[in-house]
Amino acid sequence: MAVVGDVDRWAHNAEPAGEPAVIAVRDLRMRYGSVDVLKGIGFTARRGEVITLLGPNGAGKTTTIESIFVPSLLLIPELTGIGLTGWLTFLWVLALGLLATLPIGAVIGSLAKSPNTVNGLVTLPIIGVTAISGIFYPIFALPGWVQAVAQVFPVYWLGLGVRSAFLPDSAAAVEIGASWRHLETVGVLGAWALVGLALAPMVLRRMARKESGANMEARRQRALQRIG
Repeated sequence: MAVVGDVDRWAHNAEPAGEPAVIAVRDLRMRYGSVDVLKGIGFTARRGEVITLLGPNGAGKTTTIESIFVPSLLLIPELTGIGLTGWLTFLWVLALGLLATLPIGAVIGSLAKSPNTVNGLVTLPIIGVTAISGIFYPIFALPGWVQAVAQVFPVYWLGLGVRSAFLPDSAAAVEIGASWRHLETVGVLGAWALVGLALAPMVLRRMARKESGANMEARRQRALQRIG
């Protein structure tokens, strides 16, 4: 793993020998108005390397990634070479994944009564599901029951679908069943989408009526206090 120091103190790192550079950033600058938010950023990422951006809040880590992400899609040979089939796969996985997750997210968000509820009952389980999804760690190396749990949730299938779009067919050998399982991806994501689209309108309408009633009661109480 190659670790790059604080974003605001990056220098032009020396280019190591070995694999050719996949991403090479030199003297990256970003300005909002008259303020430089990025200046003189430079780093190189080679095939098989992991680059970690370290720095305090406001150092420019997210801005750096956002600045290079879109051009990278067009410049990285592995992405430009996936062909029309790869891009079409990515688009349908993305569209179906949004349908599978956004309605459920809206339902969960409407039920949360406070930020603490969101952190305790929503964020932590999502982190757990993501951790076992195979995105950050090969799922085949996990116990069988963990693999089964991961496949219930849409995060695993989103990751599998995206990998199928951007990785060569030979990479499917390390997936469950040694296959990209597109039909199963459509089935699971489609099921989550149907459930979410069925639940979301009902739950959101109910929460809206409840909120409206609470507001009316609050106004009535204030009016009674003024009269008293």
